[in-house]
Amino acid sequence: MKSFLEERANITLEYDMDNFPVMADNYYTKYQLIKNFEEYISERPQLAYFYNLLAQIPFHLILTLSPDKLLKSAFLDYEHEEVIHSYYDFNTNLQKIDEPTSTKPLIYSMLGSIDNSDSLVLTSQDMIKYIGKILGPHKFPDILMNKITEVKVYIFLGFNYTSWYLKLILSLLLKSNNSDTSDSNRYAINIHTLDNKVSNFYLLNFKLNFISGSVTEIVENIYQASKNKGMLKMKKVVPIQPLKPKSNQFVSEARSLIKKNNLEEALEIIGNYESLMEKYNSDLLKEYYLVSRIYYENKQNYSKGTIYYENYHTETNKATNSLLSIIKSLAELIEKYSNN
Repeated sequence: MKSFLEERANITLEYDMDNFPVMADNYYTKYQLIKNFEEYISERPQLAYFYNLLAQIPFHLILTLSPDKLLKSAFLDYEHEEVIHSYYDFNTNLQKIDEPTSTKPLIYSMLGSIDNSDSLVLTSQDMIKYIGKILGPHKFPDILMNKITEVKVYIFLGFNYTSWYLKLILSLLLKSNNSDTSDSNRYAINIHTLDNKVSNFYLLNFKLNFISGSVTEIVENIYQASKNKGMLKMKKVVPIQPLKPKSNQFVSEARSLIKKNNLEEALEIIGNYESLMEKYNSDLLKEYYLVSRIYYENKQNYSKGTIYYENYHTETNKATNSLLSIIKSLAELIEKYSNN
């Protein structure tokens, strides 16, 4: 996000020791951050793949630190009776929420919503005020807290376990259900190599067991296990809008972008036909999601300096070849089913 702001939005901010931006408390700066955050997440197809998996798994309660609405949008694509979406606003009184069920999942944004800029926790000052509210009289809604005590299995994905505020948030969420058991049902993904002192702290205080692997790999395993048991949510049946037979134009445009090494726009063009692939060739859609994820993860790793250029170049070439294959197969679908 920091590099995105600097390169794309020409916004340079200082960051404090907790990695919060240090900025003047003015509306324009906050507006710029929110605007560019929306653009940032909208340009990450790997998030769409990840959220798409989560939406099919029968979770009925999801707490998120992200203020965006992408996860809700993913859930709405599947056969849920209703998707309840609410958020915490540390500046006002608590919002009322409906009780979640297996057919009415609740997505609760703990750090505010992109739709309400005043609710967002953007700075360290915001976080301090936020912590004071949730640990004081303005806790999370009773329905949410009661539901948390009923949960039998907890899975924590993608948190920064060294942050001071996460410990306080977990102390509130889990203290009422912190029974002394050797067979803990709370799991966290150790995406970084945590110091033993950190992992032991969470184990002793929150009965939180760390397991190895990437967040995506773990979610893919849960997805597969749910699929094997026939528990996945089905895709909503949405009438496909007739597509004009433009397979030749599609192939020409997509290949032209690839020749220019513009794989991101090529992925976007292919993504316009997700509904067609979903109906007529779900394996091709899965391949598209996989290639998207691998491409963006490779790009992200290279930008972080965790892989050498040779490896980055090799993986990019693999992604390019895979995209060319997908384009060919998709063109056949467009030609065959565009008028159906």
